[in-house]
Amino acid sequence: MIGGSRIKATSTLNTKPCWFRVSGQVYNFTGRTNELNLLHHKLTEAHSTKSADANVVCVAGLGGIGKSTVAREYAYLHREFYGGNVIWIHADSIESMKDSFQRLVEHLQLPVVDGEQTVEEMAANVYEVFENRRCLFVFDNVEDKMQFKQFQPKITDPGKCTPYVLMTSRRIDVVPMAKNQLKLGALEMDEAVDLILEIGRASCGKECRSRWS
Repeated sequence: MIGGSRIKATSTLNTKPCWFRVSGQVYNFTGRTNELNLLHHKLTEAHSTKSADANVVCVAGLGGIGKSTVAREYAYLHREFYGGNVIWIHADSIESMKDSFQRLVEHLQLPVVDGEQTVEEMAANVYEVFENRRCLFVFDNVEDKMQFKQFQPKITDPGKCTPYVLMTSRRIDVVPMAKNQLKLGALEMDEAVDLILEIGRASCGKECRSRWS
């Protein structure tokens, strides 16, 4: 339980795009074109007003492989598709998810009334803000499927918009539907070379940049 207040989803910011806690775009991002295209295909093709699980797509892979970077690049590439509504949730523990949602509640300036609420109720009130527009929720670094389930968007009205959900995880058993998993591997050789060259160009002064071209 979260003590102190029950939150009602009305806010003066409800009609404004919500770009929340998405880190800056990677300057020298390169490659992953196929993965980014497939990710958008999976998110849009699977989207449903009947199955909440169908709306969750997971980028899975080893630690340090670039899952969060791909998710962030996807958010920037397709922010217009989501009307500028992209919300980043730190999801490595239930505490970090609670913290992210509490900060989101403050950002949306949702009014409060007396009482207590579960995390499910808090999440439901947040999702209600976006029931008439597209939005993308990114749950980054999910470690526990059951903890994620407490914050997962539910379908309460098929006539309302349902959030698109992108998660990243080192685990392969957290995504509700196996077909919605995108396994991220190492960069292809040509992509790795392009990345090294891009890093070299960025780190060089004007005098040596021509050597990298």
